[in-house]
Amino acid sequence: MERRLPFILIAAGIVIFLASFLLFAAPKACAAEVANNSLDKIVTLYRDKASSWETALRNYALTLFFLLAAIEFVVSVIRLALRGSDASEWLAELVNQVLFLGFFLALLDNSSAWAKAIVDSFRTAANQAAISSGGSSNLAPSDIFDTGLSIASKVADQTSLFSPASSLGLIVCALVILISFALIAAFLVVSLVESYVVISAGVLLMGFGGSRFTKDYAVRTMTYAVSVGAKLLVLQLLIALGQQIFQTLSQSFEAKTTDIFVVVGSAIVMLALVKIVPEMIQALINGASVGSSPLLASAAAIAGGAAALGGTAYGAGMVVRSAGRLASEQLADARLNGTAAPTAFGRGLQFTSATAGNVARAAVENIGDRLSGRAHFGTRLGQMSEELERKAAVREEERRVRQTSQSQSSP
Repeated sequence: MERRLPFILIAAGIVIFLASFLLFAAPKACAAEVANNSLDKIVTLYRDKASSWETALRNYALTLFFLLAAIEFVVSVIRLALRGSDASEWLAELVNQVLFLGFFLALLDNSSAWAKAIVDSFRTAANQAAISSGGSSNLAPSDIFDTGLSIASKVADQTSLFSPASSLGLIVCALVILISFALIAAFLVVSLVESYVVISAGVLLMGFGGSRFTKDYAVRTMTYAVSVGAKLLVLQLLIALGQQIFQTLSQSFEAKTTDIFVVVGSAIVMLALVKIVPEMIQALINGASVGSSPLLASAAAIAGGAAALGGTAYGAGMVVRSAGRLASEQLADARLNGTAAPTAFGRGLQFTSATAGNVARAAVENIGDRLSGRAHFGTRLGQMSEELERKAAVREEERRVRQTSQSQSSP
């Protein structure tokens, strides 16, 4: 084994070198291509193709709008006729219908332009705020990925064939940084695509504005456009600030363990902020509870599950401990009666089987107590442990009385 150790270290070093080259040297060689990579092309593709949806969807929206408007007009006429309304009421209803339908028809015709103006205004505000704080404006997904690639490459440059263990750790840290920035770029891509979809495809929902019963769908579409714009605002501000922070870290980066850990931790924290905060702002505008974020709900569920699991594990441990104490008393009685196994191995088997039997009997008795109504307080595991402790105490007291009587009767 000692003779093969140098060859194993050399092979590990070669693997680490090849992995670092494939993961980081090759991307550095094509860094210029990353600036115009598929991330930006995806955004451009959705932006260009989504605009072609508007004409077809607007035709369907207009058909739906006039159909609902006709139903709304008929319902109003029937309601006025049944009430026996006079001419002034008919005129007032006609004016209300014209104003209502005219507003939502204008909203339908201009929904794409107005939604685009809303989203673009939020993005413009984010760009101006980023510039005022010293950051860069009009951040593209490829810019974010380039920043992560640059920092990950600097971490990977510290790998060496002569220290394969530390080199492997450096590669893992570089991968964590790269993946974190790739996910941040993906969040920006998703938000931009979401804005293009709501701008172009939302026109179909505007057709529901033809009736007072369904107008909320049209209103919610414009509200959703505002929420998407606010989400992009917060997202761009966070990314611009994070880019400044990581550019500073990259310039002052040194090959020290603390610096590497700071960069990795900062990347993970940045990823969490970019994921949670914009979604909370969007949920707040849409009328949802801020605490209803999926991540926060998942974290609460995990914490609750962990607490429940910990409580169950603790209760099960108490039951086993109490069953073991009762088994010890049963084994002591067997020694007094002369029925204990002669060897230590045999007594160990007796103790194990007695413990398992005590747990099983306690579970069955607890079920019977619950069905009969005798168990009122505490959890099932707590009740089982308490009953086992009671039986062990009774057996211990009986054994002491028996030993005392035997010692008094002996000459």
